[in-house]
Amino acid sequence: MTDPIQAEHSDTALMLKYGLIAGFAAIAVQVAACIISFELLVGNWVGIIVFFIALLMQILGGLQARKEAGGFMSYGRTLKICFMIYMVYGALSSFYGYVLNTWIDPQIVDKLLQVT
Repeated sequence: MTDPIQAEHSDTALMLKYGLIAGFAAIAVQVAACIISFELLVGNWVGIIVFFIALLMQILGGLQARKEAGGFMSYGRTLKICFMIYMVYGALSSFYGYVLNTWIDPQIVDKLLQVT
């Protein structure tokens, strides 16, 4: 059996690792879509791709945590890990959205409304 403090530290590092990977991958997809064609941001495909990136990172993070725990984990611990991966991803993605709308391109909302 693992030490609870060591397991908590391992879980935090795992949540940050997979959450940051998901966040930066989602930002990269959004930036690539904006560079390729601004109209891609209006469609559903970018959102679907970003959603599956976050879901994949949650699954991979949960599997890694289970592997580190010796092959068995409680439902509560798994839920906590997956939820926190999504929260890190969400915070990073929201921060990017704020920076994009405030400093990078303040007229992006008007541009998106014109495309729709």
